Amino acid sequence: MKKDRLMTGFQRAKLPGSFKTKTNDRQGIMRFVGTLRNEGCNIQKWTNVHRGHLANVVERWQSEGLTSGTMKNYLASVRKLCGHYGNSKIVDTTNAQLGIKNRVYVTNEDKSIPDEVYNQAVRQLAGGNRNQQAVGLIMEVARTYGTRLEESYKLWPAKDIGPNALVTISRGTKGGRERTFEINDRQQNLAEKVKVFSGKKGNLIPDGWSEKSWRQYVYTEARAVGIGQASCGASFHGFRHARMHELYEEICGVKPRVKYTSTSDFINAAQSASGADWQQLDGHASRMVTLQAGHGVDRYVYTQYLGSWRS
Repeated sequence: MKKDRLMTGFQRAKLPGSFKTKTNDRQGIMRFVGTLRNEGCNIQKWTNVHRGHLANVVERWQSEGLTSGTMKNYLASVRKLCGHYGNSKIVDTTNAQLGIKNRVYVTNEDKSIPDEVYNQAVRQLAGGNRNQQAVGLIMEVARTYGTRLEESYKLWPAKDIGPNALVTISRGTKGGRERTFEINDRQQNLAEKVKVFSGKKGNLIPDGWSEKSWRQYVYTEARAVGIGQASCGASFHGFRHARMHELYEEICGVKPRVKYTSTSDFINAAQSASGADWQQLDGHASRMVTLQAGHGVDRYVYTQYLGSWRS
């Protein structure tokens, strides 16, 4: 079967990003190219893709019932690849220009892993074999730093912790976007613990393991100790939510909106804690959450962690 030159171009590009990001990019690119071909387009170079191609694909996707979020994710991968090949026309094309609405859903739902579940899981894994202990440490990193799974097992303390108590999260990040922020004593102590435990790779992937196999093992062990939607109502990602809630409380002196049953209860608590300055502190905390969670300039993402008292 003849190779598709657009897919060949994608494979040669070797775009940056975490394991999950690369998987998502491949899914998005394959769907885009497949739709182009079904529409009778035989374009062969990413430099020749133009806005009309995107518009036709989006129209087809809309007719197939794809959600706005799914289309945005697919197009983000297309833009990234076109950017790699210098196709600025596609990079600069916005979702609004393609007729995709910008919808932000805030459910004010608490998606964090409860502390008692987290503490029990870590204690249980600490009593297991070396690989299980490594999984426990990965959970500690995710909960203490607010990192994604891949960022957690790829933390390399010897290289990632710099002077002035700064950490740079650059391995396994979403979209290849690194971030740097100041860490506290608890985070520094955990970094030393990880540094001592780490193997030849300097991180929490055991020697002799492929990343894919290790990732699957981590998920399996996590489920075995009660981490998952079915057992505790939160996924591994819930460790990040828990840390962002904690960060918000450290700054504002009050728990975030998702911890309250109503907006009025939250506002009353915030005013009691900080008085007339509570909204300024809320804004500062929201920016810090966006920074430490690694969402770049997408300042609305923080509502997915903290909830919103405006809605």
